[in-house]
Amino acid sequence: KVFHDLNPKAPGHWYYEDVIGFHEQQQLTDPDDGYNYGHFDISDNMSISDAQLRKILKTYDKNSVWYKRDILGQRCPADGLIYQYFADHTDEFLIDDPLEWCKDHRKRIYKIMLGVDFGGTKSCTSFKAVGITYDWCVIVLDEMHINSTELDPDKLAKHFCEFVIRVQTVYGTSQTRADNAESVLIRGLSNAVKRQGLKTVVMNAKKLPVNDRIKLTSMLMAQKRLFIFRTCEHMIDAFQTACYDPKSFEDRRLDDGTSDIDSLDAFEYTIEPWHVKLIRATEQNYQPITMR
Repeated sequence: KVFHDLNPKAPGHWYYEDVIGFHEQQQLTDPDDGYNYGHFDISDNMSISDAQLRKILKTYDKNSVWYKRDILGQRCPADGLIYQYFADHTDEFLIDDPLEWCKDHRKRIYKIMLGVDFGGTKSCTSFKAVGITYDWCVIVLDEMHINSTELDPDKLAKHFCEFVIRVQTVYGTSQTRADNAESVLIRGLSNAVKRQGLKTVVMNAKKLPVNDRIKLTSMLMAQKRLFIFRTCEHMIDAFQTACYDPKSFEDRRLDDGTSDIDSLDAFEYTIEPWHVKLIRATEQNYQPITMR
């Protein structure tokens, strides 16, 4: 006997096609095939207390594919808008002045992160400034969006230093995480800020799997721990329009120029180094089983 315990994935996943699908067809001609498939949702897990279940549910956006799979146990494709709730209730996430907002809500920013995504010939270069509070809320503070068509390393460094100075003047010392696929450009940014004596350290982005980044962002939104300065229009638009690739059998974010992937990447680079602590801010014992 072989027992498989798994979380649901997209309907086109190889396991459903090759294993479950095979036995479903087999039982049509042979009822004694020996195959049994049972569906459960999270409430069927007797090892989870009611208090734990309430904590778990708070980490999920009910509109997300993760909720349908991890909580309801549904086999469903990742399609449509990624951040549906944000798109429908954008104003809930917007703030007028980050420092005043922190003061009014008794929060204090203690980490300033800058994210850099280098654009190619058909995309833009994006800078994001993000503040992380002591109680692990995330605030998008500032941004700069640059057309990459005529951008060279010197112009890139100049724009970046301008952005660092702007952020540093208001919020202070920062750490920068930049797309590690462009090591030469990263060295250029690092040398530029050192020459000007700016208070940021330029480091490589961790570049976690995109779906892990999406799930982290979705969790922050679900828990109302993500806020955006109202002036960051590119960031707002990126969250409103990000969607899954309808032609892909895998869970893949659409990257065809119809949504601002550059802004999403730059933002995600800022929170990646703290993903464990951001998750543990509402730590719970339950961890979904990942089907590989």
